[in-house]
Amino acid sequence: MIRSVGRGAVASRIRTVGVPVLIAGAVLGGAACGDRDETTASGHGLDGPDRIVVAETEDVYAVGMLDGEEWETFGEVSDVAFDAAANLYVLDGVSRRVVVVDQDGALVRTVGQAGEGPGEFREPTSLAVFGDGSLAVFDIDRISSFDPEGEFRAGVAVDPASLGGVLPSSLAIQPLSDSRVLAVAQMSVRSLPPEVGWFEGDLPEFDEGLPLNVIAFDGAEPEALFRAWEPPPPEPGEMEVLESEGGQMAAIFVGGQRAFDPRLLVAPTPLGVVAVVDSVNYRVKMVAMDGSVAGTIERPIPPVPVTESVKERERDRRLQELDEDDPDAGSGSVVRSSAVRDGMERNIALLQFMDEIPVIREMAVDRSGTIWIARSGANGFGDGPIDLVAQDGGYVGTLEPGGPAIPDAFGPDGLMAYIEEDELGVESVRVMRLTVLREPGASGQVVWRVGSER
Repeated sequence: MIRSVGRGAVASRIRTVGVPVLIAGAVLGGAACGDRDETTASGHGLDGPDRIVVAETEDVYAVGMLDGEEWETFGEVSDVAFDAAANLYVLDGVSRRVVVVDQDGALVRTVGQAGEGPGEFREPTSLAVFGDGSLAVFDIDRISSFDPEGEFRAGVAVDPASLGGVLPSSLAIQPLSDSRVLAVAQMSVRSLPPEVGWFEGDLPEFDEGLPLNVIAFDGAEPEALFRAWEPPPPEPGEMEVLESEGGQMAAIFVGGQRAFDPRLLVAPTPLGVVAVVDSVNYRVKMVAMDGSVAGTIERPIPPVPVTESVKERERDRRLQELDEDDPDAGSGSVVRSSAVRDGMERNIALLQFMDEIPVIREMAVDRSGTIWIARSGANGFGDGPIDLVAQDGGYVGTLEPGGPAIPDAFGPDGLMAYIEEDELGVESVRVMRLTVLREPGASGQVVWRVGSER
């Protein structure tokens, strides 16, 4: 099972504001991968219907197994990334280390270990890898930096105050081209229930929005590059203490949950701008490193309104997930007692809803700068198609559902990494290569090929 989120005649446009966002060269290729065949683009664009393309891929290797060497037995794969030499970095949150493998899946080194000291990890959750193999790891309340040989260099403490009010528990980091990291959180302290607080006394005043924090390792304070839109918090729920079988106690929030909140989607591009999605609409903002919005890529695909039938369908879906996670259903799960299950069922019954389902479900940028934009499925549910768009709005094509999902990491030369889990819960990372994009049919026109040259 792949854990990645998989991803008409519609019009579109790109608006440029201030600094123009332009690509010189390939749309999907460039120096790293290949180039678009510009002759195939005639008559197609984001102002017309979807141009369906088919992806051809090949398996490269997989790492992670139940019975293997100690380094390849993963407790939980929290994050993955590639460096410029196509080495894969696997962050194991349970084993508290980073495993580095080469282009054949052979061990290169491990970085870090469990502990409280410099270069050691407690609960690492996010990884940023730079082209030269240096890396940074986010771990609860600090970001640690390592050199290309895996030696600890520096650490930066982070908390809601230093990050402008965002919650570190929802933080992920990504590499910038200047060896700094971009730290992005999905939630701020404003979203916490009243009973939960990070600060003694009154909540400090923070600027509105979710800041995209740029963090260096030279002692400088985090710097807010851009403030993204933050949905208003849901109506708060209440903490209940439930007694389960055997006299054990469990605490659970009842209420205070909401469906269809838009995720803040952020991805740096090779040209030094950052792609940002922070609304329910089909809109990708291209944010320059001075914080200005240099342009937007848009398609006027309207978000799906949340009707009563949509609400009922979402509640039914969550109840079904709850049944699948029940121990009696054989998955060995989180539903530990009838009391806890009752609280979860009440949470579903009390579920709050946004007014619309976001059009964009997931977004990422590959090594050539192509933006992969996964749309929500039919009627807002499930996986939809994935648009491939250049930073300047140039349209490559659209992958239909059932093709490759947006990977957990992009590498050079078309490499893509997917975190997977088998029926026994054993986690692994499968690496594959995108070799060709072509129009449908055995003789379909090739849009892009790995290794092609201009």
